[in-house]
Amino acid sequence: MLLTQVADGWYVDYFEMLMDRSLRGEDGEFWVRGQIYLLLDRLMQSNPQNPEKESLLRKARELLIDDQDLPVRQIAKLCGVSESGLRSSFTAAYGCSPLQYRMQSKIGRAKYLLESTDLSVYDIAEQLRFYDEAYFCKMFRKYTGCSPKKYLQNKSI
Repeated sequence: MLLTQVADGWYVDYFEMLMDRSLRGEDGEFWVRGQIYLLLDRLMQSNPQNPEKESLLRKARELLIDDQDLPVRQIAKLCGVSESGLRSSFTAAYGCSPLQYRMQSKIGRAKYLLESTDLSVYDIAEQLRFYDEAYFCKMFRKYTGCSPKKYLQNKSI
């Protein structure tokens, strides 16, 4: 429970993916355990002790998940740092690039919309500002391992 209160959404999603894979028996027990330990280690390291850096990263995360899809260059400018400085700080803190973080956030919202609404895949892609439905499906498959329709079928079982 503490993990979900203090962790960034990406960590919670990754943990849930590990648990799902473990329950389905897709990977060996040692692989899953190793991934959980790596996840916990990354979570502990991502808690910056510098309040200014923590504030910068929080603002960047908020702008990344904002519906405007601002370019990283503009987010860095709004945060008062260089683009490369933002990218390196963000990657060091969260283990992924700002754009990967944005995509993981969008996929997380897509999973929620698939499970909790009757919206079509096209409508979800449009609502989350994907270029088109095909690109949305491609990214969804990349981050979840299955298509949106397959994901919904698996969740309803």
